[in-house]
Amino acid sequence: MTSKPRSSYVLSVRLTPEEHGALKDAAGSLTVSAFARRKLLGNLAIAKSRTTRSPKPDQAAAAGVLAALGQSELAVSLSTLAKAARSGALPVTEDVEAALLHACVDVASMKSALMRTLGIKEH
Repeated sequence: MTSKPRSSYVLSVRLTPEEHGALKDAAGSLTVSAFARRKLLGNLAIAKSRTTRSPKPDQAAAAGVLAALGQSELAVSLSTLAKAARSGALPVTEDVEAALLHACVDVASMKSALMRTLGIKEH
């Protein structure tokens, strides 16, 4: 019995979410794997049949969501409620205050994710 030679090998690397995001951004239209292969092997890399990411995000929809988020002033309202809760002007429990602060963080995360999707740099 002769064993068949391997047609490919897998190289596995653990990344933080930030490192993976940076790689995806640097890869552009390439998959992260294709980008890494080109970086590691340079001219030795053999082109694969599929070298583009799919599916592509609907940039118009993401832009619309980002615009609506900005126009809604939701983040400002949440921040105002959280400040009022911390100062005692708004009687709330510790759980409610924690939920308000968590909501502020969630809104900021959504904004950052949308801006990354659209390729917009945050200030």
